[in-house]
Amino acid sequence: MFLFAEADQMNLLQVILDFKSNILNYLFLLGLIGWLCAKYLPPVLASRKESIELALKNAAAAKEESQRFFEEQKIKVANAQTEADQILTEAKQAAEQMRIEMDKQTEVDIANLLKKFEMALANERQSAIAEMRAVAIRAAIKLTEESLRSAMTDEARAKLLTQFVEQLDNISDSEQLLPTGQFERIR
Repeated sequence: MFLFAEADQMNLLQVILDFKSNILNYLFLLGLIGWLCAKYLPPVLASRKESIELALKNAAAAKEESQRFFEEQKIKVANAQTEADQILTEAKQAAEQMRIEMDKQTEVDIANLLKKFEMALANERQSAIAEMRAVAIRAAIKLTEESLRSAMTDEARAKLLTQFVEQLDNISDSEQLLPTGQFERIR
């Protein structure tokens, strides 16, 4: 058997239970394991320690960064609420100002529209009055013509015609009724 001090005809159980012969084997095995552990385990443990320390440092840095980010977000939320309130206030003020301006503009527009209506009404009134006057004058002229035709005799016509011609002669002799070139402008 392997590293046994006695290689008798003993069975395996007896060999294992035989303390005197196995103590040297066990001590040798423990020494070998100790030497292997002392040689290869410290670098592995040191590497593991470094990786754990690095992970702890990264976790601490991540915690610090997340805490800072959380504080920034709290500040941003507080600022956002303040900005939202400010924007709402400004919007209300702008809406009130626009309403006031629209009311003023509406009043100005209504006043202008009333002036236009009044002017249109005055123009229509003047037009109607002028038309009524023209109709009245035409009617008066026609009535006068008919009345004069029936009331006018041949003698009266001759007398009026003679007076008209005499007046024309007097006007042409004394002064001109129209200035030179006036008649051409009238045409």
